[in-house]
Amino acid sequence: MPSKLDILVSACATLGRRGLAVRNELCLRARHRASDCERCSESCPAGAIAVVEGVVLSPALCNGCGACATLCPSGALTACEPSDAQLRFAILRHVKNSGVVAFACETYLAAHVEDRPKVVAVPCIARLDESILLDAVVAGASHVGLVDAACADCPQAKLHRTAATVVNRLNKLLSAWSHRAAVEFVADLSGSKPLVGDTPRPTGVSRRAFFTALRSSKAKASRPGPPETSEAGGAVIPKGGQPKEVPDRRRRIMASLRRLGPATGTASLDGSVWATMTVSAGCNGCGICVAACPTAALDAKDEDGAWRLSFLVANCIRCGLCASLCVTKALRIDAETSIDSALDATPRVLVTRAKSDVVEATAPLDERFSRLFGRQITF
Repeated sequence: MPSKLDILVSACATLGRRGLAVRNELCLRARHRASDCERCSESCPAGAIAVVEGVVLSPALCNGCGACATLCPSGALTACEPSDAQLRFAILRHVKNSGVVAFACETYLAAHVEDRPKVVAVPCIARLDESILLDAVVAGASHVGLVDAACADCPQAKLHRTAATVVNRLNKLLSAWSHRAAVEFVADLSGSKPLVGDTPRPTGVSRRAFFTALRSSKAKASRPGPPETSEAGGAVIPKGGQPKEVPDRRRRIMASLRRLGPATGTASLDGSVWATMTVSAGCNGCGICVAACPTAALDAKDEDGAWRLSFLVANCIRCGLCASLCVTKALRIDAETSIDSALDATPRVLVTRAKSDVVEATAPLDERFSRLFGRQITF
């Protein structure tokens, strides 16, 4: 029977959304009605997430697995128990200790308490996205393993597919560096050594841990909201405007790949992480695609009497808003791209028009604004 302290901590976890941070201003569905993204709600094994015009989370149902954050393309959801920073710190400790980094879920560790000092503990292995696993590879891990021994009998067994997708994508990515498939699923921890001085954590919650968590929750609740004008990922959020922000996960992936050095080979990526874009001659220069892009992957500039639309593959999250809102249907998102394109830090010019030839009103003004804001607007 759980103690009163455990019940109180459980209640605090529920009120704290199980360690899931939500930024609805980044949610694709909140940005525009043209988005049909439901990756978070479709992946949730507990049915804790609904998506209408943004993320609606039911804290009482959320089990804190973190799979929704792994699949969220825009960074609107972030798993923070443990945080990415805590995971990276644990990774570095294991690399220094043995060179082997193993991740295991709490379900597995509940039945194998003696293995806790050997692993980086996560609520579920589906919590691990490419950026975290790449951190382990770049840190010098000789082997990276995800313990999936408990997955078959787990109530949320379907999340193993999410973890498998991440592992497969990462290994395909690493193949461009002639890197062996360093990330794989393992059934045991025979190659992992316990951290020196680490002991299995006792079950239950200490009084000190409870009040520390309580103070943390109160501090978070008292923090002021974001300023009306702020910086986010290098992009300005104007007062009353929508943020243009590259997800932190994407920035870390790019930084890690560049730390691996020049790619020794080529790999065709399936578009689930990046994409390639082409523009037909029908582009009229209206700029709706640029306004709708949540990460500033698309940009338009007037230079030397010409209008240019450029595209940066590294920033694209393949949300599809640009193609959906294009008045002339001139934009096309291709399902594959190359490593070289993804690593290129220079935007590629998609189309150039003489300013005198740019027709900004091919579609009626009310139609253009209705498309842009996702609701009927008349003048």
